[in-house]
Amino acid sequence: ERESLDFSTKVSSKIPSQNSKVESKDNGAQSSKDVTSMETVQLSTLMKRESKDSREITTKKHRGFSVPKRLKKDKEKEKDTEEPRWENVLFFGDSITWGMAHDYTGRYEVTWPRLLADKLRLYRLNLVESGLCSRTTCWDDPNNGEWMAGAEAHFFNGLNHFIPEFINATPRWLIILLGTNDLKTNMRREAKFRNKTNASVIANNCAKIALKAQEI
Repeated sequence: ERESLDFSTKVSSKIPSQNSKVESKDNGAQSSKDVTSMETVQLSTLMKRESKDSREITTKKHRGFSVPKRLKKDKEKEKDTEEPRWENVLFFGDSITWGMAHDYTGRYEVTWPRLLADKLRLYRLNLVESGLCSRTTCWDDPNNGEWMAGAEAHFFNGLNHFIPEFINATPRWLIILLGTNDLKTNMRREAKFRNKTNASVIANNCAKIALKAQEI
């Protein structure tokens, strides 16, 4: 009986039970699930990193590292469609520029600068007139009190009074027409103590006014 009991015990130990098979299957399934879940986590992490990298690249491009060609073309089109600015032309002169009529007391309705107005508009240029009777290139003239009440000699000095006129007009172009009043008798008398009044001197005085414009 003992021998039969020992034999049965040995046999039963070698033959796996049904419960053990089920447990082994369950363990295998669980391990496969664990592997699958780990692979899923790794894949999702990798995808997140790639998405983050792509967002960083896109952000860098928009920050100026790389501007798409389409946006560049759009900006160029905007520049091309912008209308050019209107600029001013300053006419700085004496009674001729002001338009004083010499055959009657008064001013011509159309001055010589205004004759150019239509042509200037074709180039988007505005006309700005600054004409003063008896204005000289750079001399004070005290002999204008008869026709201008309260006039002071320095009022007619073109060089001294040019800067305020120029700043007010902010011109792109400057046209100077002065020198006629430098040839008046009293002006020549004033000038001869300094230098002779001639075309060269008048031209140099006008050049001084132009240099003032360049300094501003």
